[in-house]
Amino acid sequence: MRTLTAALALIIGSSVGAQTVIDQSAEGIPQSALLSATAALAKELADPRSLQLRNLRYAPPLRTVCGEFNARGTGGGYEPFRQFVTTPDVTIIVPPPGEFLHSYHQNEANRLCP
Repeated sequence: MRTLTAALALIIGSSVGAQTVIDQSAEGIPQSALLSATAALAKELADPRSLQLRNLRYAPPLRTVCGEFNARGTGGGYEPFRQFVTTPDVTIIVPPPGEFLHSYHQNEANRLCP
């Protein structure tokens, strides 16, 4: 059983690191926090397999992962990078500038991940 668990962790961990994070910013972020953030963001996407992350940061007290993401939209092309914040309980995706509630979500993102 321990071998199966270790094998699954290796497969899941390597797929997140290899295809999702497009820079070196995931170094030092616990794998469990990165997997949780990736899963939370994937729920919100039309094409979760196209998820790309960059400029990641980690705030340990709340196990907060912050950064920028993009993915393919319903039209098939990649959308611009957007800021996100995830904790075990909350996922915030900051709307693009000029959209409804952009400032509110931006302030919350900055508060949770300075």
